[in-house]
Amino acid sequence: MIYPAILYKERIDKAFTLTRTKHYRYFYSEGYFSAPKIKDDEWNVIQRVSVDSRDNVLGFMSCRINRPINNGYSIQLINFGNQDIVFSRDIMRFFTSLFRDYGLRKINFSVIIGNPAEDMYDNAVFMFGGRIIGFSKEEAMLPNGEICDEKNYEIMRSDVVHKL
Repeated sequence: MIYPAILYKERIDKAFTLTRTKHYRYFYSEGYFSAPKIKDDEWNVIQRVSVDSRDNVLGFMSCRINRPINNGYSIQLINFGNQDIVFSRDIMRFFTSLFRDYGLRKINFSVIIGNPAEDMYDNAVFMFGGRIIGFSKEEAMLPNGEICDEKNYEIMRSDVVHKL
């Protein structure tokens, strides 16, 4: 299930302290380890946490919002454990919610090429009728200093409406 991240702030903060490893390097695309600040409002960013039936925190999801044009951008998804079907389903619920509950017109975001989750991003985007809109060379830097390319996606509300 997904819930507002503010309800799990302390547990999310603790989970992020454990992500300073090579395994999570693709989440940190600005060249350093910096966990997201959990916000208590949703004006600029929508943040959710995925939890299982035993209330264990499985992952974190966020989407920045450009309110004047009602677009989402800069999606962040991180799984704090092993691959989990609950987290995968919650990602789909999160994307659905962005269009259905928040009425976003479109969402633009990217993934670092080589990220093990790249295929999952591709599948999620295509499930929602989205598309790859291009590639950006040398756009991100991992915490070890490695410069990486990014793949850019776009999902339009008009492509999703029939699936909501």
